Amino acid sequence: MKLPPEKYQRSLLVELHRRDVPGPRIGDILAEVDSHVAETGETPNDAFGPPKQYADTIAGQRLQRGNRTLRIILLAVSGAATGFLLATAIAGLVAGESRYGVPSWLPLVIGVLLAGLTIALARRSQGPVTDPRTGETIGPSQPLAFTLVLGAVLVCFAIVLVIVTVFG
Repeated sequence: MKLPPEKYQRSLLVELHRRDVPGPRIGDILAEVDSHVAETGETPNDAFGPPKQYADTIAGQRLQRGNRTLRIILLAVSGAATGFLLATAIAGLVAGESRYGVPSWLPLVIGVLLAGLTIALARRSQGPVTDPRTGETIGPSQPLAFTLVLGAVLVCFAIVLVIVTVFG
């Protein structure tokens, strides 16, 4: 299926984010696609292929899969630890008792600090996507790592709260 240039650009932006391509590089790629289409009159599909395939080509040129996988695993574990700490702290504060022999405010402080660090590291891998010709920010799309961390925090948070509520 051939996409209009605007939809192709948006789809390519999302696919490059999913493959963890840095924001500045995404901006360069989108500018190259736009310039090529303007100069040649070709459609982006004809010139570069489907967005997913082109994103695979770009990502394959720069990623070492092992490093990316390890980073995503570490971010997910950090997100889960954040969720656990925050849920434990909130449950302790609500119950008015300490958990695991430490005051309830301590896991809350550690959880908040870990959440900030984890989210900063997840977002740092991407950076903003800017058009190198104009300097304008292109599209608000979240990278896979950021979404994964947020999901891990929320899932672990919910599980711990359910366990604490049911089993006291």
